[in-house]
Amino acid sequence: MLAVCGSVTYAMRAKSMLSYRGISAYVMKAPTGLYSFGCNYSVKFRCAYPERIPELFSRAAIKLGAVYVDEDGSWRELYRKEG
Repeated sequence: MLAVCGSVTYAMRAKSMLSYRGISAYVMKAPTGLYSFGCNYSVKFRCAYPERIPELFSRAAIKLGAVYVDEDGSWRELYRKEG
């Protein structure tokens, strides 16, 4: 999974929040051309329930731009912030 955050600060907070829940994650720049609004820092991690990520980030007050799932080497968009 790849969660694109609103800033590098939010990406670091997301990494900490995921680590607290026992999920290994790391911060990286979003792949070029994947998401082009605002800051393109993202958090990459594995998750059994990707549909829950927007709610989890929202409850932790972490700005989330989009969520992508890796499918055979390409990214499929699961969620994109409206507006």
